[in-house]
Amino acid sequence: MLPLTAAINRDLIADVTTITLNGELNLNTVSNVRASLLKCQAECPAAIVVDLRQVQVSQPVALTVFPTAAKRQDFGPKCPILLCLGPILNIELARASVGPLALYDTPETARLAAETARAMILRVEVTIPYSVNAPRTARNEVTKACVEWGLEHIGGAAELIASELVTNVVRHAGTDTRLELSFRGDFLHIRVHDYSTVQPTMPTAESSHYAIHGRGLYLVDLYSTGWGYVVNGSGKVVWATLRARPINARTQADSST
Repeated sequence: MLPLTAAINRDLIADVTTITLNGELNLNTVSNVRASLLKCQAECPAAIVVDLRQVQVSQPVALTVFPTAAKRQDFGPKCPILLCLGPILNIELARASVGPLALYDTPETARLAAETARAMILRVEVTIPYSVNAPRTARNEVTKACVEWGLEHIGGAAELIASELVTNVVRHAGTDTRLELSFRGDFLHIRVHDYSTVQPTMPTAESSHYAIHGRGLYLVDLYSTGWGYVVNGSGKVVWATLRARPINARTQADSST
């Protein structure tokens, strides 16, 4: 049995994550794929491209990990999973196992489709120059977006989160900020880009730093559904999501149609 490896590449500008798999996919190795998918979904990219060109499928039922992962997205913004097949995989066999997921011949065509999906999302992107006024600018942008998208009921929490994240950029990164807001499914997703690779950390309650100005990420954690960060060679993205509609409200709306 060949080992199965998963290499993850995060394009923070395009907001597309690519998982390149290599080896044998079967019921023994499928847990590696599931773990990679869950990790990438938790980071809330606009789309995930899975490159299967170097994968040998000895047990086709293992391919059901992809539609299963695509359905289990109740705790974050919806993230399409796009599969890139190669000559190793039989397309009829793959289609029977992955159901409605989109299949592509090359990573390039899959990424193009991912960028198209990203363009369909309600989104605001703005570059905020490095300044002590940057957090206020971020709050204003959040207010405008929430009013436009009918999300006034979570506007206060969203403003606080964006303000704290941008304040951290000003205080610790010392760079310009790119603020992204997107309304995806039941969630408002907030992303703050900066040009520092220093990872954000929450000080302990006992530290003197916490007593002065170390509570920003605690507030983000308190008011968001989830948050995290992704670092690459040129900087990082810190993100947070807020549920815009409760699960029970969505269920009631679906059952009434």
